[in-house]
Amino acid sequence: MLPVICVCLSATFQYTVVFDELRMNEVNRTRVHFMNPSGKGVNVARILGTEHCPARVLTHLGGPRTEEFLALCHRDGIDIRYAPTDVPIRTSTTLVDRKSGTSTELLEETYEVPSSLTASVHSIFSEEIEHCSAVVISGSRPAGYRDDVYSRMAALASEHGLMTILDMKGKDLIACLEERPSIIKPNLQEFAETFLGMNSVLENEPNEELFHCVKEKAEEIFRRYGTKSVITRGKFDTWVYDGEDLKTVKNIDVPVINTIGCGDTLTACMTASLLRGSSLLEAVDYGMRKATERASHIELV
Repeated sequence: MLPVICVCLSATFQYTVVFDELRMNEVNRTRVHFMNPSGKGVNVARILGTEHCPARVLTHLGGPRTEEFLALCHRDGIDIRYAPTDVPIRTSTTLVDRKSGTSTELLEETYEVPSSLTASVHSIFSEEIEHCSAVVISGSRPAGYRDDVYSRMAALASEHGLMTILDMKGKDLIACLEERPSIIKPNLQEFAETFLGMNSVLENEPNEELFHCVKEKAEEIFRRYGTKSVITRGKFDTWVYDGEDLKTVKNIDVPVINTIGCGDTLTACMTASLLRGSSLLEAVDYGMRKATERASHIELV
């Protein structure tokens, strides 16, 4: 099988620190901590590998820790292509509290990049797309990239007739729709902000009252662009517009330890399942089951 291209323009070091009990405003000690290469597209590629589906990450890397990041990717079996830059790689830190069953994220915002990176990354993408099975574009676009960096990729993927899955939001997602991607996968909060003009939707609330207006918008998106929608809702059921109707895929309630990478697990396992010939509903159901398994473990894999 040809690899899935996983575009990730916000690669990060993921540092996870695990405590038996995390006490705020106190000194906390632990022997359990580890570093992983991360970023949404990197996580997708990692999980695709566990699904026996080859994947290749496209990103930019720079700064004094580039070799460390590449070594971690090699350790995790992640194939990566990158445009070099002087912009350093950010670090995200997760604090896991075993006693309360919670995980707290400390995120550095992405650093602004030089505008010249747009051409460099697109050149690599143009080469890689000649030999791939699908394209997954995940995450936010750092400042400095041209506004059309994602939409140009989506257009090229469409020209090649490739399944294209977008996990993004806002203006970038709206621009990419013009290129008729296969599937969009925002969470409900992102969908509401992007398409419904609603900024008050919270990720950890069920928001069942939004079902009908989401259905109308998802129908419109499919009618205009032929694009299907997968709308995740955290611990709640996922809404899927499969070209016929907005349907509900049930979530499984399990004890949650670490939510980092759960959405990316769903994306990766859904993609792998689709490439194996599953329907969208079957693929989402499989991805959700794998995501709940992920949530019950501390490690990213």
